[in-house]
Amino acid sequence: MPRRKKRGVISATFRKIFDDHPDWVESRSNDLVLAEFFKAHPGQVGNKKKIAANLANFKSNKRRALRKSKRGRKPGQIAGAKTSSAAPRPRSLEQLEIHIDNSMRIAQNMANDDLDDVISHLRKARNLVVWKAGQP
Repeated sequence: MPRRKKRGVISATFRKIFDDHPDWVESRSNDLVLAEFFKAHPGQVGNKKKIAANLANFKSNKRRALRKSKRGRKPGQIAGAKTSSAAPRPRSLEQLEIHIDNSMRIAQNMANDDLDDVISHLRKARNLVVWKAGQP
């Protein structure tokens, strides 16, 4: 009896590519992914339509899984971050004020004119926290 072809090679390759480059999942273009795939499998160039369809299905499933994981996370938790490694939550308004001050300092040190509105919003947020802390 003839041996069957090994299945799952295409999806396994895409899984490895997206593990190496997770930002490519959200990208609309598949050119980089296909180039990486054909670099790994040069003999598959004739099956370009089949591979492109497989890639589209794989990306769709990967995006759906990401959406589901984002739905299940707690408010304030960073997407894709484990709960234990997430930034510590402020326990009081004073700690929140300190975190906002630190963020504002980081934005100011970046010396980027595009961040002026961000700094302004952070300043307003800090002032609002200070005002709420003074409320009974």
